[in-house]
Amino acid sequence: MVEVSAEHERFRELLGAHLLGGLDGEEQQAFLPHLNRCPICQAEARELAPVVAALAEAAPYGVEETPEPPADLEERTFARIERERSRDRASARRQGLFRRTALAAAAALIVVAGLVLYPRLFAPEVPIEPVGFSEVAPGVEAEAGLIAHAWGTETRLTASGLRDGQTYRVTLLSEDGTQVPSGAFIGTADKPLECNLNAALLRQNVAGLEVRSANGELMLYAELAEDAPSATGAPL
Repeated sequence: MVEVSAEHERFRELLGAHLLGGLDGEEQQAFLPHLNRCPICQAEARELAPVVAALAEAAPYGVEETPEPPADLEERTFARIERERSRDRASARRQGLFRRTALAAAAALIVVAGLVLYPRLFAPEVPIEPVGFSEVAPGVEAEAGLIAHAWGTETRLTASGLRDGQTYRVTLLSEDGTQVPSGAFIGTADKPLECNLNAALLRQNVAGLEVRSANGELMLYAELAEDAPSATGAPL
C-alpha cells in the first residue's frame, strides 16, 4: 500500500498545472522528481492525458476577436421550443412532469451548445510554422509546429517512440542561450501523443527547441530561423 503524505498531496495539486504547461521553472524543477518516483501521480497523469489533449483542441488559440453568436439566438431557440410545447400541451399534461423537465433541459442544452460552438465554427485558421528536427533520438518519430502569439510561443508536438511513463521537458532557447521552459509531458511508447505547450518567449527571439528526458538526455533538437511569422492573438 502506498503511503500518502502531506508532501504528496501538495505536489498532487500541481499535477494539472504541470500537464497544461503552467508551472514556472522553479515549480517544475521541484515537481518532476516527485512525479518520477510517485506511482500515484504517474497513474493520474496517464488518466488525465486524454483530457489535456481535448482541452488543447478546444482552446481557441489565435482568435484576435471572439465572434459573437447572433443576439437573438437564445430568443429564437426558446420561441421555437414554446411553439412545440404548445402543440403538444394536451399530451404533455397527461405524460406529467417528466416530459416538461426533459424539454426544458433540451432547451438549455441547445442554447449552451450554440454559445460554445458558434465561436469555434467561425474561428480563423491559425498559421502554424513547421519545425524540422536536426537531432532525433533512435526510435523516436516526431513532428512539431510553432504558433507566434502576442504573449509568447506555442509549440504543437506529435511524437512516438518515447519511453512509456517517462517525463520529458520541452524548452525553447533564446538567441542569447537562455532556456525558457515550455512545459512537460509523459511518454507513451509507440502510441502517438499530441500536446500543446506554451512558453513566455516571443517567436522572434526563439533560436532553438529541444526535448529532454528527466535525466537530461537530448531526445529532439531543432534550430529555428529568425524570420518568424507575425504573432496572433491579443496580449493577456
